Amino acid sequence: MENISARNKLYQTSEYTLGAVLMTCGFRLENINWIDRNRAQFEFRYIKSMDEIANAFWQGTLTVPVIPFCQNLKLLKARLRNEIR
Repeated sequence: MENISARNKLYQTSEYTLGAVLMTCGFRLENINWIDRNRAQFEFRYIKSMDEIANAFWQGTLTVPVIPFCQNLKLLKARLRNEIR
């Protein structure tokens, strides 16, 4: 699930792998919001090029470097574990 918050120009997604893809593409993770105990939403400062990347991700046509992607998956997982309530 993706959402663009118009008020503060944040791109929000609860898709873990898309969060890692955006980090791999150079976008900075601003915040993690917990929707409930088992679900988090990742917030990135919105930049228009994110739409193109997210669309390619969902269409299965996006390619990213494997090693940085795996490193970002690990970073996100660590942050999630550290922030569990």
